[in-house]
Amino acid sequence: MNRRNINRPVYLARRDKFYLKALERLDMDLFDLPAEQRHTELERTIELFNEIKENSVNAMRRAEHDPKEDNFLRCIELVIDSFEAVKILSGYETLLAHDKSFINQFLGENINNVDEHEHSAQEVAKYIIKWTQSLLAKVTGRFEKLKKDNFNFLSDEDKIRYQLMLTRNE
Repeated sequence: MNRRNINRPVYLARRDKFYLKALERLDMDLFDLPAEQRHTELERTIELFNEIKENSVNAMRRAEHDPKEDNFLRCIELVIDSFEAVKILSGYETLLAHDKSFINQFLGENINNVDEHEHSAQEVAKYIIKWTQSLLAKVTGRFEKLKKDNFNFLSDEDKIRYQLMLTRNE
């Protein structure tokens, strides 16, 4: 039985385009930004990685595909989870930056102890970002090969559709 996903080249191109766009976003140092702005930038980055995930899933649907595509998808899911964790820590930092009094009142904590928690959250977030960037550096090399292999496997007509979608402005 010949399983074919006629939209596979379109989904592959969208996946590839969003991946490259997401990598560009990672050049910024999130920790140079105030916590609220960092939170917003993380949401945008997560949206891009969710687009990558969605288009990867759609590209593989009803299509014979390299098992490396499944592994790539799992790596993207790890990246999304990592950015979600950093976003949660950023939200924690934002909350404490606006008002620490509720913790002081409820727990009877010294304000310095709360500041330590806020600083610790930022340090953990920085570690997660560093780990995620390291993972993505490794994933990107494999992604480039997967991208090339996928393209070479497409028919001539599908290669044209892929290129059109890759260069289309969204």
